[in-house]
Amino acid sequence: QIIITNGCLEAVTLSVMELSAPGETVAIFTPCYSGLLLSLHNLGRNILEIPCASDGPDMSVLENLMAEQAFKVLILSAIAYNPLGFNLSVEVKQRIAALAHQYQSPLIEDDAYGELAYHGQPNSPIVSYASRQTDQKKSAPIIYCGSFSKALTTGFRVGWLATHGNISPFIKRKLSINLTSSQPPQVGLADYLYSEGYRAHINRLRGVLEREINCLSEAVLRHFPTGTQLGQVRGGMFVWVKLPENLESMDLYQAALAHNISLSPGEVFSMAGMATHCIRLSASHPWSDEREAAVVVLGKLTEGLLRAR
Repeated sequence: QIIITNGCLEAVTLSVMELSAPGETVAIFTPCYSGLLLSLHNLGRNILEIPCASDGPDMSVLENLMAEQAFKVLILSAIAYNPLGFNLSVEVKQRIAALAHQYQSPLIEDDAYGELAYHGQPNSPIVSYASRQTDQKKSAPIIYCGSFSKALTTGFRVGWLATHGNISPFIKRKLSINLTSSQPPQVGLADYLYSEGYRAHINRLRGVLEREINCLSEAVLRHFPTGTQLGQVRGGMFVWVKLPENLESMDLYQAALAHNISLSPGEVFSMAGMATHCIRLSASHPWSDEREAAVVVLGKLTEGLLRAR
């Protein structure tokens, strides 16, 4: 059963409201999309951050937290995770689905970037494994949320919330917020999805984004100081950069602004201060000499901040 929502974040927010109450704990992978952190804070939920490496979470830590019932619900993304860019392996996705069933731990799967796994990468969501291996009447709920905003355009606010369970409580919450979602974009999108154009666009977009990410990553490695570390991006449009010598990302952010260069400091991706030495760079625009020059400036600013310590 499916509800159309105004983007993926509304779908996730409706799910959080239904599966938890103010004051209860919601677990997330960290570093985490800042918009989700803000939404959880505004909903009055306690946030439990589960640290992730470049290939995903420590599964033993996740299992222990599930076994201890340390949270009411877990929000996670398996494909092109923002900001790290990892894709969870099939084995890890299967294990998460199995653990959720074993410990009756509800999941909210945020699949906003699900179409943006690069060619050759697994792009099946966790919910697909849960439906194959468990009796849905006995399993913990997995609410599947997604959107066309990332694959098409950010202004195209058509998302969804899907569940194998009773959809009525989610509909009531949707009605209490904004009644419905605009129908004309849905009709236009439906026509596009029935054509061959959408799949051709996605296949082309994956290749374009992978090339842009490679150009950006190579430029960072060329121009940033020794000790800078990059994760291996498997999907999406972001590069996660760990600055050398635990340099504070907010210092680089402020210095970059003076040169009209925009980046996302790690502070906005963790409320527990777990990403203060990292930055997120975007590859959502075509690579150009201007963008290369901006990376050169960022590298020089980083070197200057290191010398000034």
